[in-house]
Amino acid sequence: MGDHDITLLIAEDGYDGNVIARPIMTGDGVLCAAPDYLAEHGVPQAPHELAGHRCLVRRRTDVRPGVIRLWNTLQREEVVDVTVNPVCVTNHTETLMRATLEGAGIGSIPLALALPHLEEGRLSRVLAHWSCGRFTIYAALPSRKFMPARTRAFLDFMAQRMQSKDGEGAGAGAMPG
Repeated sequence: MGDHDITLLIAEDGYDGNVIARPIMTGDGVLCAAPDYLAEHGVPQAPHELAGHRCLVRRRTDVRPGVIRLWNTLQREEVVDVTVNPVCVTNHTETLMRATLEGAGIGSIPLALALPHLEEGRLSRVLAHWSCGRFTIYAALPSRKFMPARTRAFLDFMAQRMQSKDGEGAGAGAMPG
């Protein structure tokens, strides 16, 4: 982590990293695209239609490359694997977000991070009743023992802010327990 007080990372359910980390919030990954992309390429109406789109994929350890795994948020037991030919595969959330906002294709983004862009109309939800999995945002720390007061205050602020966002709709469309 170098000279940083905190590193934020996003991981799928079941993440088992060997770091000191505090979960900040958990939410669903959702499919989004820029309105211009959808106007030009059409809006998929069913998961299998993603195969005909430019997809921006988060690298995952639990799914083979070129596959997007989706959960139906209305029927939790329905899981679909869609084989796509991704134009971008990354484990860097900011890269995925930027490419999606720039109209490069349909991306899988944590809902809490996509929410401001959805509200402002810079992104549109695709396949609204489907989730790309659960993600947790963690604050990774160099040490619990010598945590500066500013770091603790920031962590408390982030946790409170994310919880209030979740209460205002960041968790909308969450997969049922």
